[in-house]
Amino acid sequence: MITSIAEQRAIRALRAGQMINQFLGYVPSGPPGIAFVAVGPWLPPDEPHGLMVTVFEVVETYDEFSRPCLEDMPHLNKNERFGFGRDVGLRTTPRAALEFAESELGASRDRWVNQYKLEDQYEEWISAGRPPLR
Repeated sequence: MITSIAEQRAIRALRAGQMINQFLGYVPSGPPGIAFVAVGPWLPPDEPHGLMVTVFEVVETYDEFSRPCLEDMPHLNKNERFGFGRDVGLRTTPRAALEFAESELGASRDRWVNQYKLEDQYEEWISAGRPPLR
């Protein structure tokens, strides 16, 4: 079982400039696909800084013989640039960013992982029979 980071640890990670992620399961509407969310620092020059919530919706191309890489899967929306996802909300505090991801995308307060555990979370979902997550 993947160890998720507690909410306070997720907030500390975001304050330290780290990115956190969460696998969301099936895309709730539209073409069939899977989704994951990333929350991380947004520091463009000459724009407001904060934490950007980005959702990635991809075509599942799971191959049981190789390690999955969600970021390499093709986007459901052909207009999205490869690997960039869709920015859905800029928030000024870690707590506000997490609450936004929970309320708008169905993220779960107790399922955040650091950016290196996202594929593990995806594989765990597959092993569990692809249950609904939101």
